[in-house]
Order: sequence, then structure tokens, then C-alpha cells
Amino acid sequence: MNLQGSLRRLRWASEPTFYLGAAPFTFVAPDRAVISWPQAWNTKNTTVRATLALFPSGKVLLRLRIPPGPLFRATDPGFVIVRPCGKAAACAVEYTTGEVIMSEMPALDVRGKYYVVEPASGEVGLYERGKGLQASVSLGTS
Repeated sequence: MNLQGSLRRLRWASEPTFYLGAAPFTFVAPDRAVISWPQAWNTKNTTVRATLALFPSGKVLLRLRIPPGPLFRATDPGFVIVRPCGKAAACAVEYTTGEVIMSEMPALDVRGKYYVVEPASGEVGLYERGKGLQASVSLGTS
């Protein structure tokens, strides 16, 4: 497949340059990828440049600033998860607003105005943005 535009550089991304085994991009939807190059992941920087691009054309949809680190797909295609994220274990960044949801635990996902995190070991919490914890469940160990 011929990669075009901003995706073209991905052909030269080699495994030794990956940070924690993560590629410099993640698909956030079947036809969209967020790209952030590991060379820019300086721990002194609180944000780095990233690109939201169409796949496979490489057409740039948005240039954004996100915390440095490996990228992961969120359930909501309007977000990308960065894990680890500075001093936090994970964060989710909304492209259109730049809003960041931080988590002290690596388990984090977002869908619309809701997000789930692991507030304590063995617990899953459902939060509403701006309103806090809405429900939680303890997962028993047997």
C-alpha cells in the first residue's frame, strides 16, 4: 500500500526507535490515525505536536498538542489515550477541545461524556466529565 502525505514517514519507523514497544501512531477510527514521533517525547516537554490524518491518503485533518508518550485507541474516536502520560499513568486527550482526562492507574477509556478508570485495585469507576464518579463496582478476587 502506498502511504501518502503525513503517513509516508511511517514506512521508515523502525522497531528500535519505538518507545516501550509502541509504534509512533494509533488508529483512532478505521480511516483515521494519530501520529506522534518518539523523537519528540522529551520528558521535559508537557506537550508535543501530533497529527490527526486520514488513512491511507495521509490528508492532515488536524494538528494538535498532546502529552508525550505512546498512543492508544480510545473507544470514542474523538480521543487518543497516552500511556504513560507525564506523572500520571494514563491520560485521554480530546482533539477538538484539548481537554485532558488524567488517571493515576493505566486502565482508562472514554466514550462521549463518560470515562472509566480503575480508582483502586479491583474497582472500576464510571465517571461523567465535570461531574465526577457516577457508579463503581468492586471486582472480587476468588
